[in-house]
Amino acid sequence: MQLTRRSLLRYAALGAAATPVLACSPALVRTRPMLTHGVASGDVRADGALVWARSDTPATMIVDTSATDSFSSVTTMRGPLLTPQSDGTGVLRLTGLPAGQKVHYRVTLEGEDGATSEPVTGMFSTAPDGPSDIRLLWGGDTAGQGYGINPDIGGMTI
Repeated sequence: MQLTRRSLLRYAALGAAATPVLACSPALVRTRPMLTHGVASGDVRADGALVWARSDTPATMIVDTSATDSFSSVTTMRGPLLTPQSDGTGVLRLTGLPAGQKVHYRVTLEGEDGATSEPVTGMFSTAPDGPSDIRLLWGGDTAGQGYGINPDIGGMTI
């Protein structure tokens, strides 16, 4: 391919025109809020649960819930404003959910400028509305670092 003077000037003009646009793009990406520690759920009840999140910048917590992981049909709840005064953390009580069902949730942060974070998803099961059998798995560091083991009675006697 032979480069003519006209082609060279055209490519140079295109490059010069694109430079300001390319220089601004990283600034836009940097202003998006970010979920710094993933999400967590707990205090599950028959009709809902608590969902926690933490943001790196002031942002509003938005939680979508769905019966499926495809989020084809969602219910959206706006949560608290996560600010430095709360160490960027916030909690939202989800209510009105069906008892004894899996609930998929998706947390997104909305910054003060309207920019949104990448969503982070989670799942929990609501408690049944009546008595039912449960399965319990327990784990923990019962004698970590050697503390709690009494050598006078033969170590850990579990």
